[in-house]
Amino acid sequence: MGLEEIVARIEKETELKVKKTLDDAGLKSNSIIEDAKKQAQKYTLEKISAAKEAADTALSKASSKANVEGAQIYQKALNNSIESAIGEIRKQIASYTESDDYKRLLARLSESASKELGEGCIIMMRKQDMEMIKPIHGASIQQAKEAFEGGIIAYSSDGKRSMDYRLGRILDSIKGKVAVEVLKKVK
Repeated sequence: MGLEEIVARIEKETELKVKKTLDDAGLKSNSIIEDAKKQAQKYTLEKISAAKEAADTALSKASSKANVEGAQIYQKALNNSIESAIGEIRKQIASYTESDDYKRLLARLSESASKELGEGCIIMMRKQDMEMIKPIHGASIQQAKEAFEGGIIAYSSDGKRSMDYRLGRILDSIKGKVAVEVLKKVK
């Protein structure tokens, strides 16, 4: 199972979770709006002749408040769902980095970086990943100085060009796409 398949499965699960959460948030929002309308209507009936203008103002304020609260609930639910999905993807990445698929991906990324960056390039990766791949002609494979979830960072011999194929960075770039797709499906 490749990273794209994992992301696709997580996106599907996230879509279902987001839909349920948004439906729940919509119900809560509707309840708040209905309560505000009932309160405003009761007040209006009690003071209809003497305070019609005041009742209209109260209704407007209550509706605005309910709309703002509903929007806040909606946004919070959406943000929580997106963060939950990203958390699930991060968990999947941890298990993915122990798979044979990841070993093959790591080898392909390293070979690609070596071809792109040329002779003498430096390929940085996690210590445990260094044991997964064979030496690559013309490239120096080194342990990364910083911790990351997996993947590689590669530099040309002169340091002028680099390639960042860290799984965390790739996930960060997908995070924006996931959020956009969730928003499209909600609307």
